[in-house]
Amino acid sequence: MKKQNHLRCFMALMLLLVTGGCATLPDNVGREASTAYVDTHDTRIGRNVQAAMAEHPGTSGYLLLGNGLDAFVARVLLAQRAERCIDTQYYMIHDDVVGSLFSRR
Repeated sequence: MKKQNHLRCFMALMLLLVTGGCATLPDNVGREASTAYVDTHDTRIGRNVQAAMAEHPGTSGYLLLGNGLDAFVARVLLAQRAERCIDTQYYMIHDDVVGSLFSRR
């Protein structure tokens, strides 16, 4: 009898988890399409990336950063060196100290 009660509780919990996850889908409707610059060969960062790609063909070129401070410093340095634009759609920017500091750069 105990096994049967445990199984019923487990099944009920699983049902709640599955149906609850579907109830909070994000609203992705009506977003503007985004584009990226492809002609960056004449910028300082673009030239550096092209040189690195030539030295290491077939590699991805990404670097995992160990903590939030390293990630923030990398973003600020890239923002300071940007010549055309900064694509921030990949960053989570909030109305806090870090978001304000980044926005000022």
